[in-house]
Amino acid sequence: MEPTNIIICGKMLAKVDAKGRIYLKGRLRDRLGSEVYVVELNEGILILPKPEDPVQDLGRIGRGLPDRAIKELRDEVARDAERDIM
Repeated sequence: MEPTNIIICGKMLAKVDAKGRIYLKGRLRDRLGSEVYVVELNEGILILPKPEDPVQDLGRIGRGLPDRAIKELRDEVARDAERDIM
Protein backbone atom coordinates (compact mmCIF):
# COMPACT_ATOMS: atom_id res chain seq x y z
CA MET A 1 0.00 0.00 0.00
CA GLU A 2 1.38 3.42 -0.92
CA PRO A 3 1.78 6.08 1.81
CA THR A 4 -0.80 8.86 1.72
CA ASN A 5 0.87 11.46 3.95
CA ILE A 6 4.45 12.50 4.65
CA ILE A 7 5.66 13.79 8.02
CA ILE A 8 9.05 15.40 8.60
CA CYS A 9 10.55 14.14 11.88
CA GLY A 10 13.66 16.15 12.66
CA LYS A 11 16.15 14.87 10.11
CA MET A 12 14.12 11.83 9.15
CA LEU A 13 11.20 11.55 6.79
CA ALA A 14 8.51 9.11 7.94
CA LYS A 15 5.59 7.96 5.84
CA VAL A 16 2.02 7.36 7.00
CA ASP A 17 -0.12 4.84 5.12
CA ALA A 18 -3.89 4.96 4.59
CA LYS A 19 -4.46 3.08 7.86
CA GLY A 20 -2.44 5.63 9.87
CA ARG A 21 0.64 3.47 10.37
CA ILE A 22 3.90 5.37 10.54
CA TYR A 23 6.92 3.72 8.96
CA LEU A 24 10.18 4.38 10.81
CA LYS A 25 13.70 3.31 9.94
CA GLY A 26 15.07 0.34 11.87
CA ARG A 27 17.54 2.31 13.97
CA LEU A 28 14.74 4.56 15.23
CA ARG A 29 12.40 1.60 15.86
CA ASP A 30 15.17 -0.02 17.89
CA ARG A 31 15.55 3.11 20.03
CA LEU A 32 11.80 3.52 20.58
CA GLY A 33 10.99 -0.12 21.37
CA SER A 34 7.70 -1.86 20.65
CA GLU A 35 5.42 0.53 22.60
CA VAL A 36 5.39 4.32 22.44
CA TYR A 37 3.37 7.23 23.72
CA VAL A 38 2.07 9.60 21.04
CA VAL A 39 1.54 13.10 22.42
CA GLU A 40 -0.40 15.68 20.43
CA LEU A 41 1.03 19.20 20.67
CA ASN A 42 0.03 22.46 18.99
CA GLU A 43 3.15 22.21 16.82
CA GLY A 44 2.64 18.57 15.81
CA ILE A 45 3.11 15.22 17.52
CA LEU A 46 5.76 13.88 19.85
CA ILE A 47 6.61 10.17 19.96
CA LEU A 48 8.18 8.96 23.21
CA PRO A 49 9.30 5.46 24.13
CA LYS A 50 7.28 3.79 26.87
CA PRO A 51 9.59 3.52 29.88
CA GLU A 52 10.48 0.05 31.14
CA ASP A 53 9.84 1.18 34.72
CA PRO A 54 7.50 4.21 34.80
CA VAL A 55 7.71 4.54 38.61
CA GLN A 56 11.49 4.78 38.48
CA ASP A 57 11.27 7.35 35.66
CA LEU A 58 8.78 9.46 37.63
CA GLY A 59 11.10 9.36 40.62
CA ARG A 60 13.97 10.62 38.46
CA ILE A 61 11.77 13.40 37.04
CA GLY A 62 10.57 14.30 40.54
CA ARG A 63 14.12 14.71 41.79
CA GLY A 64 14.63 17.34 39.08
CA LEU A 65 11.66 19.44 40.21
CA PRO A 66 12.18 22.57 42.29
CA ASP A 67 12.26 21.98 46.04
CA ARG A 68 8.92 23.67 46.69
CA ALA A 69 5.64 22.66 48.27
CA ILE A 70 2.99 21.10 46.01
CA LYS A 71 0.53 23.90 46.89
CA GLU A 72 3.08 26.50 45.80
CA LEU A 73 3.62 24.68 42.49
CA ARG A 74 -0.15 24.36 41.91
CA ASP A 75 -0.66 28.06 42.62
CA GLU A 76 2.09 28.93 40.14
CA VAL A 77 0.54 26.71 37.45
CA ALA A 78 -2.89 28.28 38.08
CA ARG A 79 -1.43 31.81 37.77
CA ASP A 80 0.34 30.88 34.55
CA ALA A 81 -2.85 29.34 33.12
CA GLU A 82 -4.90 32.43 33.99
CA ARG A 83 -2.28 34.66 32.38
CA ASP A 84 -2.29 32.48 29.23
CA ILE A 85 -6.06 32.69 28.74
CA MET A 86 -6.22 36.46 29.13
